[in-house]
Amino acid sequence: SIGDEGANALAAALERNNTLAILHLANNGIGDDGATALAAALERNNSLTNLNLQYNRIGAEGATSLLVSLDKNTTLSKLELFWNKDSADRVCATWKFKRVARDVICLLFYPLHFLFFLGLCYLFVQICKS
Repeated sequence: SIGDEGANALAAALERNNTLAILHLANNGIGDDGATALAAALERNNSLTNLNLQYNRIGAEGATSLLVSLDKNTTLSKLELFWNKDSADRVCATWKFKRVARDVICLLFYPLHFLFFLGLCYLFVQICKS
């Protein structure tokens, strides 16, 4: 378990790295501080395509930082944030609703009512695009 301290160190290296494509950091005790550091690195990184942060301690602050960083990052296509704090799930659900047209996949395990809601939102957006 690397925690926030290890995530901060990885973030510093990730800012300079231009070859790493997939980074799995699942179940590493990463919280909001580590996620925020990784988000800052994502804004500068142009090689990472898949970031797995499932089963950590990321809350609303960290999830928001990660998702906002995707406005500047053009290479990340898969961000896995499921099984973090409930507040992270709510942030991601809101983000996905607002930016459903973006190709980035924010994978989460929602309670069934969230899945139903997101499904309806997705259908609505697809109908409006037609």
